[in-house]
Amino acid sequence: MPPNQYDFITNPQKLPKKGLLPGIGNSKKQRILMVGVGGILLVIILITVFSFIFGGSGGNTDDLVKAAKQQSELIRISDIALTKARGSDALNLAITTKMTLMAEQQPFLKMIKNQGYSLNAKELAASKNAETDKILTAADQNNQFDVVFLKTLQSGIANYQKTLKKALNTTSNKKARQSISEAYSQAKILFPPATDQL
Repeated sequence: MPPNQYDFITNPQKLPKKGLLPGIGNSKKQRILMVGVGGILLVIILITVFSFIFGGSGGNTDDLVKAAKQQSELIRISDIALTKARGSDALNLAITTKMTLMAEQQPFLKMIKNQGYSLNAKELAASKNAETDKILTAADQNNQFDVVFLKTLQSGIANYQKTLKKALNTTSNKKARQSISEAYSQAKILFPPATDQL
């Protein structure tokens, strides 16, 4: 039977099966390679999504550790003033500083732990500044404790504010930023900075 000129309509020829992606053949090696590349891309996307959702990184861990150590030192200095301060200004600032920083310290330690760094009481105690003790002891012996304590504490709070500001600028996690911002606000109440550019 001679081929009909309309055979292409009534009996279409089957075309070879094409792969899902253009330029990729049907070989088994090529399909395995594509599945492998797709799997790797999926893992990378999942890791990125989970890191954003769960906020593993709240910021610069070094700054948060430094802030927690500064908190411990300021609490320790305030404790000294609770026994040696003579005037109400020094005593009131010591009490307020101690209570404020003790309330802030647990959230900081939690943020640090969430970033994979464990900061224990021994490490916090290691931040003790022996020079500060010498200065305060000499001031107490010279009947100048309150003046020297206020100056020392205000200097420490100013340094703490700088650390908080730096941590705030390097933190992307919303919860961490909120905690650091609250701590900075409290530190400003304890000792208002000369210029405030937060």
